[in-house]
Amino acid sequence: MPKLRGALLVDGTTTPRWMADALVEAQARNLEVILILRCKNVHKPRQILRHWLYYVINLWMMRGPEESPVGLAELGLSGIPEHEFIAETEGAWQRFPTELKKVLADARCDLVIKTGMGLLRDPDDCGVKFGVLSFHHGDPSEFRGRPAGFYEILAGQGSMGVIVQRLSNRLDGGTILAFARSRVFQYSYRQTLAAARRSSRHLLWKAIDTAVSEHTIAIGTGGKNYRLPSFLTALYFLIRLAVSLLRRLLYGAFIEKHWQLSEVEFPNGVPLKGLLPIRSLSVPSRYVFLADSFYLPDGSIVAEAMRRSDGKGEIVRVLEDGTCHCLSNEPGRHLSYPFCITADGQSYLLPEVASWSAPFLQEIKRDGSFLTRHPLAGLERERLVDPTWIRIGMIDYIFAGKPGSEADHLHLWFSKDGIKGPYRAHPKSPVVIDSVRARMGGGFISQNGKLVRVGQDGTGPYGNGVTFCEVLIISEDEYIERSLGQIRVDGATGPHTYVVRGKRLLYDWYEDQFSMLAGIRRLMARS
Repeated sequence: MPKLRGALLVDGTTTPRWMADALVEAQARNLEVILILRCKNVHKPRQILRHWLYYVINLWMMRGPEESPVGLAELGLSGIPEHEFIAETEGAWQRFPTELKKVLADARCDLVIKTGMGLLRDPDDCGVKFGVLSFHHGDPSEFRGRPAGFYEILAGQGSMGVIVQRLSNRLDGGTILAFARSRVFQYSYRQTLAAARRSSRHLLWKAIDTAVSEHTIAIGTGGKNYRLPSFLTALYFLIRLAVSLLRRLLYGAFIEKHWQLSEVEFPNGVPLKGLLPIRSLSVPSRYVFLADSFYLPDGSIVAEAMRRSDGKGEIVRVLEDGTCHCLSNEPGRHLSYPFCITADGQSYLLPEVASWSAPFLQEIKRDGSFLTRHPLAGLERERLVDPTWIRIGMIDYIFAGKPGSEADHLHLWFSKDGIKGPYRAHPKSPVVIDSVRARMGGGFISQNGKLVRVGQDGTGPYGNGVTFCEVLIISEDEYIERSLGQIRVDGATGPHTYVVRGKRLLYDWYEDQFSMLAGIRRLMARS
């Protein structure tokens, strides 16, 4: 598909880092910036005295690396024709002057990407086919206006929306072309905004794809229109952040998650009601917990076990009598999420080793021990979080997160040359940008003719439930899924992984327990 010809609307000679990243990725895929529009009279009235505490918060918490200015020349845009203009002003809104429409028409622009200027009146009246595209950090069905992420934290939300819209005359009420959800950190405004900015990077090119296909995202735009906070609202916001941070520090120092594994008979259909932990597997005394459980080919269970000695995970086989046999041969290193694969007459583990290695397969002997490692060609420079494999037709797919964004972004690679690769990044990757379902939470489930992906809910407490997603289309060119619903454990926190074998269902869950050694073990695990 040929790239669309775009005009970049700016205020000056720089753009924020997060926007620069979005432009770079779009230019690599489906955008050619052929014109720069520079507005010389940006209309952004400020009431400093009324909102002074908010502006302090802005300088203190909202100016992370993602907001640092990047020169347009660094984006490969030097030498591109520029046009400066003075916008017409109408109250708090601005409008393109008549001559600008001719400039856009003469340049044969397909769209305008708005990164500057104030509120834009009549954006569809500028003579470009796909209109004016703009980011909004907030779910417009609940949070319109500004500031981004502020009112989501006040409301105790677990996630916040990020959209690219085709602007209309209604504030944050345009046609939605791309939508994502990122995690809200109740104890950190800066981390909340950083997560949203990271998700923004991938949305511009997805929005352009959507515009060309003439599809839209079905999300309401009737949310409350928020304004900059008053002094009392900003003060309450700071108090709420401080209390949440104190709770987090105390939790990290003295509370451990007591993970357990439970196995039940798998009900008909994917259950969307709460699970009750019925038969739980015992945890040997040398381990703190068992989690990340899967079935080996012989029907026995393999899981991550966290050692009491150093707080790191190793892979164990859980025997019928509850004893554990260590399968790891990586002393001092952390392994988790031992995903099991049977393909081409051979069985493998695909463990998570993101903290110290690129992904690899481990062959499993009939007695359960490991043979040699097999690196995955094409993934030698990657670090994969919770890698999960599936073969469909003659194509092998690996779904995984990347360290730092694993709760929000799901990436996809594929190989047409066998399970060992070489793998290539899927053209739609990341295929999911949603903290409610992105991170893998177990193998795929085939149920009633549907292929169901299990994704972790990355909002709220860690490991607090999974989301079931029906895979509608998967190929080397396309990936589409839809959410079916969520499930949580009644009376505890979880599940975190959810695995099916025949009529058996295996999942993990936890309860919080006080421990004077909790903080020490967390520090040891990071060393």
